Formats: sequence, structure tokens, C-alpha cells
Amino acid sequence: MTERNGREARFLLDVPSMNKYLPKYLLSFGTAIRIREPLALKLLIQDRAREISRHYMDDAD
Repeated sequence: MTERNGREARFLLDVPSMNKYLPKYLLSFGTAIRIREPLALKLLIQDRAREISRHYMDDAD
């Protein structure tokens, strides 16, 4: 963590770690958090959320 104030926290991570570990961890917070940047991380989270949604839509028998 590089900075924290009020309701925000900033982290400094290398891109491979961000792409590998962060999406799963951040998804565990559900809608309690909002990712503002980087855009690439937001897109990864969106993709994973869609995958989860499709998984359960296909399973809704």
C-alpha cells in the first residue's frame, strides 16, 4: 500500500502480479469496493464477473 486516505487506498504492484493475484482477491469484496484504475484491472474484473455469471446462468436448470 502506498497511500491511504478516507475511503481510498492505493497499491503499487508489478503488472504480472496484478493480473495473476489481484482479480480473485478483489472479487471477494463483491460490490463493497470500486476499482478506479488501472483500466486493465477493471477490465479483468469485468471479464471474471461475466465468466462467473455465465457459469451460474448455464447451471440454472
